[in-house]
Amino acid sequence: MSGISGGGVLKHFSPRNHGITVSHGWWFIAMCRIDNAAMATMTDDQVRNDALQVLNVWKTNPQFQLADLTVNGMETLFNDYSAILQKRLELAQSLADIDMHLEGHRETVREACIRSRAGFKGFFGRNSNQYSLVGGTRLMDRKAPRRAAAGTTDATTETAK
Repeated sequence: MSGISGGGVLKHFSPRNHGITVSHGWWFIAMCRIDNAAMATMTDDQVRNDALQVLNVWKTNPQFQLADLTVNGMETLFNDYSAILQKRLELAQSLADIDMHLEGHRETVREACIRSRAGFKGFFGRNSNQYSLVGGTRLMDRKAPRRAAAGTTDATTETAK
């Protein structure tokens, strides 16, 4: 198959040029194997552009035939795929708008929670169950600060000297 380049593009051999009607023969299977490897790394836009290219060439060469796919079938596949891509693009834009609104509200809600927690602390007290229930740490639940043992040295005090 020296007529096939590495990218799955047929350079020298074409069944149309040799009067062959392609069904699922050796040529079609070989091209599918090459194209399947390339398709695994293609983006959606690349697949769409590839399908558009195939469709345009097929429309200008109506004598080309596949056993299970017609030019109208290919056009339907292309239109369906394009519609799905367009719908995904619209949804992605909507999601981006929602994310922008969410980001704006996130900080407002966060600050309201902090203020409310401080209000619970002031109103009910630092040891209250209410303050604990809104996420505060009651004063009696806090760990007492511990001093370093007399025999150990603190690394921060040595570097400060």
